[in-house]
Amino acid sequence: MEAYAICGFLFLLIVTAFILARKKDSDFFSFLKLCLFVVPLISLVIYIFAGSPQVSSHPFSFLLERDPITLDFSEKLVRAEVLLTRNRRDSYFLENLATLYLSAGLFQKALDTYRLAIVVNGKNATRMLGYALALTGVEEERNK
Repeated sequence: MEAYAICGFLFLLIVTAFILARKKDSDFFSFLKLCLFVVPLISLVIYIFAGSPQVSSHPFSFLLERDPITLDFSEKLVRAEVLLTRNRRDSYFLENLATLYLSAGLFQKALDTYRLAIVVNGKNATRMLGYALALTGVEEERNK
């Protein structure tokens, strides 16, 4: 794969050199020259850093490895969403994510998540209280 990228880059450089050898110097050709130099260079840099096979395919693994106490609120929210994605039917992750949504003021998302937790695992006092708080928050947002 890397050989194809290098061959494509060399081909674009040859085409660019050919265009630069032409004597026409209009604005369009100046723009074209700039694009033919910059776009392959940027593409190659992006490929080297992001498309390389050595890059980890699990970008959220660092959040899962860290102690949850040391994470800030947004990292805890992302971590909870990743854990729920990996364990869709686990009520612990559903309730944890719904509580974080509620704390963040994302009442509609909290309401939907509590509703899913109730459907999947049934009613209990904690889920119903969270559902009621989220429903109250949604109603207050609508009345503003």
